[in-house]
Amino acid sequence: AMTPAIEPFGAIVVAAGRGSRLGALGERFSKPMVPIHGRPLIDHVLERLHQAGAGRIAVVVHPDNLDLIHHLTDRDPEVRIASQPERRGIGDAAAIGLGCLVEHAAALVTACDSLFAVPDLIALAACGQRAPRSAAVAVLRM
Repeated sequence: AMTPAIEPFGAIVVAAGRGSRLGALGERFSKPMVPIHGRPLIDHVLERLHQAGAGRIAVVVHPDNLDLIHHLTDRDPEVRIASQPERRGIGDAAAIGLGCLVEHAAALVTACDSLFAVPDLIALAACGQRAPRSAAVAVLRM
């Protein structure tokens, strides 16, 4: 079993983009709702965050993405849904998400299509908890 971060941390999943690079697939699904192994991509991200020890999770959505909003509400009532009515980028989305996580001293921000390995999420969260008022950014080589 993997050891979670030192204490529960907040997590923000940015899921308000258009997914314009998805082509024809993006006409059928928003990026967080693209099916991967029979489940929406967002489910895989949320599952990994929970396994890493995330306490509260906020998902930042665009209010037009009703499929995602309904899915999140049905899947996990504990997930906080935050709205980004104007698509103004990941920094703005992170700031909106932080407003939902005031009870956590540390928050990890990830995109809805970033499937980080659980041990990497644990390490990143622990790093953030050791260095208050700092930021760490993790990216995947694509």
